[in-house]
Amino acid sequence: MKKVLEQVQIAQQLLRGRLIEMQATGGFTRDRYCRFLSMQYHLTQGVQKHFMAIAANPITAHKKSLRKFLIGFAQEEEFHFEIAKADLKSLGETPREIPFDTNLWWRYFDSIIDNHPYIRLGATTVLENISAGSGGLLDEMIKESGYLNPRNLRF
Repeated sequence: MKKVLEQVQIAQQLLRGRLIEMQATGGFTRDRYCRFLSMQYHLTQGVQKHFMAIAANPITAHKKSLRKFLIGFAQEEEFHFEIAKADLKSLGETPREIPFDTNLWWRYFDSIIDNHPYIRLGATTVLENISAGSGGLLDEMIKESGYLNPRNLRF
């Protein structure tokens, strides 16, 4: 777990650096935000299948509490793509084509999920914790955007 947490910290630092760069080059433009929401739409649509697969995997059979957590997490995450879609709709947009890197993400994890479920869990740990080091910066960028509001900022 220590190695995963180290990777989370590295990812947090990288994200913060990218956000600082983005703030210096226009911040959360409408186009950037719509691309982000579209990526999230495609990243979360069908996400429950990986968590259910991990819960059903013989490799995790001895970890009953993990299996219970994964089933609950899968159900919680299952419709997050609808939130991204609704945010896009409130901006007068629809989800764009799946980004290349998101497509690679799905293809990679679909190919290893059966034999390496813990790799997918590590990636989830990074994703779920990546923005923890950027809260104040994100808040500032949201305020500066001029178009973000509670109707399009649910995701």
